[in-house]
Amino acid sequence: MTFSKKIEKIIPPKAAHDHLFAILKALEACTPQGETSVASVLQELATSVKRRGLILVISDLLDQPEEVMRGLKQLRSRGSDVMVFHLLDKDELQFPFHEPSLFQDLEEDLKLLADPEVIRSAYLKTIHALIEEYRAACASNLIDYSLFDTSMGLDRALVRYLTWREKFRSPRT
Repeated sequence: MTFSKKIEKIIPPKAAHDHLFAILKALEACTPQGETSVASVLQELATSVKRRGLILVISDLLDQPEEVMRGLKQLRSRGSDVMVFHLLDKDELQFPFHEPSLFQDLEEDLKLLADPEVIRSAYLKTIHALIEEYRAACASNLIDYSLFDTSMGLDRALVRYLTWREKFRSPRT
């Protein structure tokens, strides 16, 4: 499934070996644009899921954490195995800027002229608190959580995660 403020495209679940390829191809064809609402989409998905399955959420999760977690918990409570790939750009994680810059929100028409040296500490504290909030909330709800930066290809991220999952995670019911 791909989404913005609403579900845009759904790829029905299949047990075929080439299904992962179809999913990756659909993801590659997507172009991020406009506003998103991961929280409302997850809650909408939770009400429409008819049977247990594996749900992989790939998002920057820049939404209200309480609302996002409500949707993830709803999916989990219906018996689905839920994995979250929290995807952020390396610059969002490290904030390597030094010169006064115009920062632009890509979902809304917001711009902020700021001196990175002045806001760096507060920004990094806020983004790391958000990451830790998601990590802790997912762990307490038996939802797998992995943070990835965009410099790692999705295929590598998925292989790394699935290798970890096979080695260290016991099956869930």
